[in-house]
Amino acid sequence: MSKLLAGIVAIEAVVCAVLCAAVFGPRDGVDAAAAVATRPPDAGPAAAPAAAANGTASTLTPVTEAKDAAAPTLRESTRAKYQPDDLLGVMLTGMVRWRDGSPVDGASLWAARDKQNVSGEAGADGRFVMLRLTPGEWQLTVRTQGAVDHTQALVVTDDAEQTLDVTLDRSFPVRVLAVTADGKDLTTILRTELDLHDDLVAAGQSNAFPDRFAPTDYGVVFVGDAKWDSERNPKDGFLGTLQLASAPPAHVALLLRHVVLDQQRIEPKQSEVRFVVAPDAIQKLLGSATVRVVDAATQQPLAGARVGLMTSNRFSGGQPVDAEGRARVENLSPGRMILAIGANDYEALRTTVRIEPGRTLDLGTIPLAKVLPLVGRVVDAAGKPATAEVRWTELKWRHTPTEFVTNRSARIEADGTFSLWGTGPGRIAVSAHAADGQVAVGVFDNPPPQPVLLQLQPGCQLKITRPKDPLRTFTVTVFGPGRQPVAAATLEREHPATLSLPAGRYPFEVHDDTDRLTQSGEVDLGTGGASLEVR
Repeated sequence: MSKLLAGIVAIEAVVCAVLCAAVFGPRDGVDAAAAVATRPPDAGPAAAPAAAANGTASTLTPVTEAKDAAAPTLRESTRAKYQPDDLLGVMLTGMVRWRDGSPVDGASLWAARDKQNVSGEAGADGRFVMLRLTPGEWQLTVRTQGAVDHTQALVVTDDAEQTLDVTLDRSFPVRVLAVTADGKDLTTILRTELDLHDDLVAAGQSNAFPDRFAPTDYGVVFVGDAKWDSERNPKDGFLGTLQLASAPPAHVALLLRHVVLDQQRIEPKQSEVRFVVAPDAIQKLLGSATVRVVDAATQQPLAGARVGLMTSNRFSGGQPVDAEGRARVENLSPGRMILAIGANDYEALRTTVRIEPGRTLDLGTIPLAKVLPLVGRVVDAAGKPATAEVRWTELKWRHTPTEFVTNRSARIEADGTFSLWGTGPGRIAVSAHAADGQVAVGVFDNPPPQPVLLQLQPGCQLKITRPKDPLRTFTVTVFGPGRQPVAAATLEREHPATLSLPAGRYPFEVHDDTDRLTQSGEVDLGTGGASLEVR
């Protein structure tokens, strides 16, 4: 961190402390900044109306109470308005309480709006301060141990200081155990005997669960309305604690990714559920994959290549191919997996594949070419060098409708040039995203017949929504000139997605988790953005 940045961070910390003291007031004559840093103060803003129920919107109340004349004043008046150049933004203060009115100790708060994220934490007396909010509609989430997660939409006005109180409901904890028929810890058996490191998780809700949900490339499927607190190192069968949103009766399910291994109904006052599962039953659900990796130029086995299949939340170094370039990866949990194949000085393959329960996926022979970086340049609307994050997806590895790879980025030099790493010959979809929302997209052949140029334009937001059906997953692909894919996103459960693209008219296709085409058409994307509703 540079000295300048460190200085800014230090100043900001002091300002935040002084603001907290100005709002809540020092205690027993203790220095204001020290009081904020060491313990929550007693005095706070006037109580606001109770927070709206989950999913509703609240407009924040401006702070109007008088301040101690001796307290530091950073704004002329509590009725001051938000100024875009004010580094503090809108200051939100308030209190987190339980339903019975008592304060919640140490609740965490997150506010999200577009690409903005603001966090805060309540003290022992439930009071909190959040800075850098801006006027508009935000999504506020409040969490703490032993409480039902609280989420609400709230409207931040242009008052510089505002207040909001939040009320949390207590959850109902249920211990979850998973053992074998002879009482052994199931997690230990799976890891030692099957080399399976995917986590078993529990889910809870009032109704019974289906046999399985829509597949995902993540290692855990989040379903039900209960919060899962997993045990980091399961032993003696104890997997973790399920925090039910309401008192039993309820249904509790044990899952391996999207597959429900077992479920039970729990009765009132029941505080523990015990699942007895045979390791053989889980082994029957596991799949495998085979592949042969060769040099694209010679078609000879590519010595030193490594093959990895992993979930998107778990890294794997993969396993080496044999003398014939073959690899077989066993004991893969069902669902979508990230396939990664690479070798020194060769292009890197990264794509998504689907593992079916109890089946072997034959990936055939995959040729890897010598690495060939795609080089290009990012410029602004005036043609001057620009700074942006460059992402890319090699289309030759995209054999089915899958979302674009977004966790790789290239460094931009001062003259706007970039060089994509791990690429080889073939067609590549490239996008550039600037911090101010400008964007550029393009599809290029590598090596290109002429220098690659990405010219930034104002980004237009395409908001994609989908049905609240946990049994289905959808992938939306957006096409550019020549019907080449320029963006793609996978929507799991009810979560929406947003794609940023230059203004224009774009064809699109929607596929479900079986790769079946379910919808197609065109969307007009202008400066005001557009919406696409998946049906």
